[in-house]
Amino acid sequence: MYLGLPQEHGTFGISDYKPEISKENKSYFKINAFTSSMTSNDIQAILEDIKLRHEYPAYGKRRPNLDLKNDIMGEFTFSQGKDEGGSYVSYYDKWDLDNPLEKIGVVGKPFEIYDRIYYDPHTFDVLTK
Repeated sequence: MYLGLPQEHGTFGISDYKPEISKENKSYFKINAFTSSMTSNDIQAILEDIKLRHEYPAYGKRRPNLDLKNDIMGEFTFSQGKDEGGSYVSYYDKWDLDNPLEKIGVVGKPFEIYDRIYYDPHTFDVLTK
């Protein structure tokens, strides 16, 4: 997708969501298998990570040690929220290679990944639609 070619393995899909702060009318992508192995312990680790980053901004770019299918994104952001669908954690990444040629439009087209993972706030179990 980054090179404008069709996907070979169906890694990405179109997300049903976009960040609340997004002012653009565009689609975001999601990682299709991102939550397939996610557990309540993973949700709790993500929420703890969000809390630590909020309380201690110098916490750094470390991520919780999650056994997720996420060798796709490098540095990315978790956030938490609540809407009419319930409590969720979201993940966001601008998928790019941080290449100088990319910045001037010679090669590659970065795209944005954003999706929400709804969970039960009492058990932290991942909820499916």
